[in-house]
Amino acid sequence: MFVHPFIDGNGRLHRYLIHEELSSAEFTPKGLILPVSAVILANLDRYRETLESFSRPLRDRTSYDPDVRHSPATGNDAVYVRYFNATDQASFLYFALERTIEHDLDEEISFLMGFDRARTALNSMADWPAHSLEVFIRVVRQNGGHLSVNKRKSHFGWMADDELVRFETIVARAFDPSVQAEDII
Repeated sequence: MFVHPFIDGNGRLHRYLIHEELSSAEFTPKGLILPVSAVILANLDRYRETLESFSRPLRDRTSYDPDVRHSPATGNDAVYVRYFNATDQASFLYFALERTIEHDLDEEISFLMGFDRARTALNSMADWPAHSLEVFIRVVRQNGGHLSVNKRKSHFGWMADDELVRFETIVARAFDPSVQAEDII
């Protein structure tokens, strides 16, 4: 959690190591990655605070001058890091895992199922230009069930008015869990 070997990418490396450790410990089944990174990124202030609860006091004790060659850092003796109290860090990781499993995972699965239902239904109704089907579903979903005028002009000018209304309705129904797949169209 506290090693920063790179100028950029340390957070990504840290989140990768969390996923790797969860997999190695067989907490997650092979091939499954819990989207715990999304929870961490959504709580960056808490994440940084948790990391700094250990690293800031150690950094404050450490003395190092990069201009003096071959001069070791002092004040950060092994006694401070060998058996440190990781309660705050473990608690944050538990929070992130619990939030992922109890809330975000269900949301992600629901979204993916709705997206797949919308893609299947819309693909059976029209010959979509490359990648435009996925874009259409995303922008309609993000815009409360409607395609914006600007997106229509820039990406979907080929679509007739009646098609647009029908396709928007299909997207809305695909994400409605009370609608059966066969009733979307």
